[in-house]
Parts: sequence; structure tokens; C-alpha cells
Amino acid sequence: MKTKDKIILLISFIGAVLAITFSVFLAKNNYFNEKETKYIYMYNGNTYSDWDILTLSILYVESKGNDSAVNIHNENAVGCLQITPIYVKECNRLGGHFSLSDRFSRQKSIEMFNLIQSVYNPQKDINKAIFLHHPNGNDKYAHLIILKYTELKKLLKNNK
Repeated sequence: MKTKDKIILLISFIGAVLAITFSVFLAKNNYFNEKETKYIYMYNGNTYSDWDILTLSILYVESKGNDSAVNIHNENAVGCLQITPIYVKECNRLGGHFSLSDRFSRQKSIEMFNLIQSVYNPQKDINKAIFLHHPNGNDKYAHLIILKYTELKKLLKNNK
């Protein structure tokens, strides 16, 4: 299977759930800023902002979209975004109401990710977002996310 086909399959797999989750969550919490709304992409009738694409990229690098993923090096990091107990604790300190089992829910994981980002990265800086999500990540980790982000953006732009 070609790389492009794999990406399309991944987007199709994740797209429907993520598009609904993001649309409702972002609209409800007014997370779109003026700059972001200029960069909306369409794919199979779904819309994706730059932030959506970044989140998809992180999700792909962390778990390839597997909601049941358990990190073999750190069993405390689980779910599609490889969220740790300390991450959940910080979300709850910031006003969220999450349990450890919510890490296995794609929707709840994305809500936790967006809560952390909204407090510590309100300007939605991509590099800061990557660092905030995985502070111990190295340059290779950040590079993989940026590569996936660039790849998805290009794919979505070409498939308008």
C-alpha cells in the first residue's frame, strides 16, 4: 500500500470521529481564533483547521490512532495520545473532570489535550504544543510530528 493510501486510510479512520469531536468541542469552547479560521481544509465533507491537523499528527505519532495503546516503555502512558496520570491530574487541577480511564477515550483524550493547550499555549504555537504534550520528547519526536503535520496538510490541500 502506498504512503498516500495509508494516509487517506488513516484520515478516513480517524476523520469521522475526530471531525465531530472537534467541531462540537471547538465551537462550544470558542477555540478558533481569527488567524486559524483562514486555514480551514476540507476532506470528504469534513473540515480541518491547522490545529486539527496538528492534533491528528500528534495522535498518529503517539499511537497510530490506537485508542487502546499502552506504551511499552512507560505503562503509565496510554490511549491514542499516550496520556499519563500526571497529565490527567493537571487537567483536573485546571478545572477538568477526568478519570484515568478517560485516557482510553479518544474524545476525552482530545479534550484533555485541548485543555492543557488552552491554558499554557493559548496562541496555539505548534512547537510549544508539541513540547507541552511531551516535555521529554527529543528532536526526533518533534520532527516526526512536523513531518506528519506537513504531509497531512499537503494531502488535505491537494484534495479540496
